[in-house]
Amino acid sequence: MKDVLNEKSYLRLLFRQMYNAVRMLEQYRSINLTAFAKIAKKHDKNSPRFKTLRQLTAETVSESNFGTDAFTIYMRNELERLYAEYLRPSNQSRGEAVERIRHPPSQKEVQNESCVIGLCGGWSIAILLISALLVVTLHETFWDSWSTYRSWYMFRASSLLSVYLWLWGCDLWVFQKYQFNHAFIFGADPTTLMRVPHVWSIAAVFSVTTMLFTIFYVLAFLFPDLFHVDPEIFAVAGLGCWVLYMVIP
Repeated sequence: MKDVLNEKSYLRLLFRQMYNAVRMLEQYRSINLTAFAKIAKKHDKNSPRFKTLRQLTAETVSESNFGTDAFTIYMRNELERLYAEYLRPSNQSRGEAVERIRHPPSQKEVQNESCVIGLCGGWSIAILLISALLVVTLHETFWDSWSTYRSWYMFRASSLLSVYLWLWGCDLWVFQKYQFNHAFIFGADPTTLMRVPHVWSIAAVFSVTTMLFTIFYVLAFLFPDLFHVDPEIFAVAGLGCWVLYMVIP
């Protein structure tokens, strides 16, 4: 019974997301219809000979699905009917259920990702500063050690990959801010395309993982009497986590 309730709750969220997507599709259609009309009007105003593009465009658009909102109205009505008939909670009336589906879904997932980005990103910077402070103040021969020399290659690979993920998220943020259709430019599937919060949350988790293994290495190197382990183990373990995450994301 609990599984059925969870599935119905998930379906309610999907229906609200689909309803909101249909509403955004109607807004997109309306905006582009207005753009067609304005472009054709501008053309007729500046063209020395061909003055009937606006009329021709209006006739062509009116004969296509693009020129009417019948499809989006039908989709909204069907979604409202199905939601109210099959998915509404027992304590809601049909009218309350329809009002519920008309409200856009919450951004809970985005908020969770923002929390992960903030916490893990902040921890990464804090751990990096602590590690650097420990190395500078407590041990002058840290960089002269062969253990550090070998481990540095593994930590450098992990750090560069983390930086690459952060920069990837920055690129997507620029595309999103200036409304570049990068999915079309790169031939990507928009339904599986990763968004800025997704990429930055992955980068934050990777960064904090790398920094944790880094400070473990530093502590094991500076305080061998407390850890009793080879510091290079943490470098290998950090690289192993990266490989494991790529194999089993």
